[in-house]
Amino acid sequence: HQGYYHLIGETTEVTGNGMIYLKVDTTGSVIKSNKLNTEGKIYTGGGYTYGVIKSIDDRGYYVVTNDHLRKNNATLNIPYVLHVSSELDTVYWRTRFQHPLLFIGDNSMTINNACLLNDSSGIITCGALDTPPFAEPSYGSLFKCSLQGDSLWTRLLQPVGWDSLRAWWLSIESIRTTPYNTIVACGRVSDGQEEVIKGWLLHLDSEGCLVPGCDKIVNSEDIKKGLVQSFTIYPTLIHSDKLYVLSNVQSESSYNLQLTDLQGRIIKSTKLKAIEGIQYVLPVTEDIPNGEYILSITGIDFNQSEKIIIAR
Repeated sequence: HQGYYHLIGETTEVTGNGMIYLKVDTTGSVIKSNKLNTEGKIYTGGGYTYGVIKSIDDRGYYVVTNDHLRKNNATLNIPYVLHVSSELDTVYWRTRFQHPLLFIGDNSMTINNACLLNDSSGIITCGALDTPPFAEPSYGSLFKCSLQGDSLWTRLLQPVGWDSLRAWWLSIESIRTTPYNTIVACGRVSDGQEEVIKGWLLHLDSEGCLVPGCDKIVNSEDIKKGLVQSFTIYPTLIHSDKLYVLSNVQSESSYNLQLTDLQGRIIKSTKLKAIEGIQYVLPVTEDIPNGEYILSITGIDFNQSEKIIIAR
């Protein structure tokens, strides 16, 4: 622009990471520089845990990054979205990622990327919620805030039946919005059982739902009365290699998830720890032939069975 380059990136110092603005001329000489001054300690993770998006009102940028904190002698990363001026000298607003699981034990959160929704309703940030103390894998995460800095929702996703010994880590690493205002997210999970890194490719609606209606608030009394199911299973007619389960209940006990044929033979069996609002991904492997099946989820508090048709 007018013979200058405007650069935004990270700076690494003894005291920690940060973000910096540089204005340079065509010979590479620095004309102006600014560091982003905000609360906390910004952690950019070597360049892969932050993102910069030009704001739609042309008032600078939306920056997604992590606040690097210490808690109980452990590192705690808390993601933030900031609206900053074009030269990083003004912070208009700062929005914090918030989820109850983030503040348990040594759990920590990192972000990887972000995008603007096409309807200008907000910014979607993707990343991972790590849960090292528990016998469960991490979560892939999505976080939405408005263009005014309002925190709107958080979505967490997890593969069914994996524990922390199998899923060494998992993360949603890139995200885009489609012309239809839906969300396409991709990521990876490290499979310690098969010793490979597997890719994720997920198509979600504008509310971050793999399971339609994940944004709805469910009353526990309606579940007890049978007006709402404990788990939402989608789709019941499967044309792909995945089945999605949304938990509408919270329980300390594990649930048994079984896929059986119509003769009662067990085709697939695994455990599910029911956490309200989590969307679980159940692989439907190629060794399961097309046909009709019964998916049962049983536990101390709730039981549910659904007819499933696999028609690839």
